[in-house]
Amino acid sequence: MAAAKAKAQANARAKGHIVVNGPLPTDFNERFSQAVAQATGTDAKKVTVTDSTVVQGDSDVVEVAFEASPKVVKSVETDAADPDSKLAQGSLHSFLIAKDEDEKKDRL
Repeated sequence: MAAAKAKAQANARAKGHIVVNGPLPTDFNERFSQAVAQATGTDAKKVTVTDSTVVQGDSDVVEVAFEASPKVVKSVETDAADPDSKLAQGSLHSFLIAKDEDEKKDRL
């Protein structure tokens, strides 16, 4: 019984949302899956972008909907807001860090 429960948890999918800097490149979904895999240690094939929507007509802000295990979703949603996280420091850096924050760092 425990093995069946463990398998069900391993296959569980949760929905997550983050807001990123746009516009998004055509290969963003693949980049997102790879970056999340690197940051969380999960399999990139288990991270799926389900939708990306421009927020209120501003192509510089995009809401990304994705599915992954509940643990990975929670991690991504937390790490996306933390500029020092492994996710934000990785290949999604330019999408997660506000442009003015980067500009401030360049001046320091």
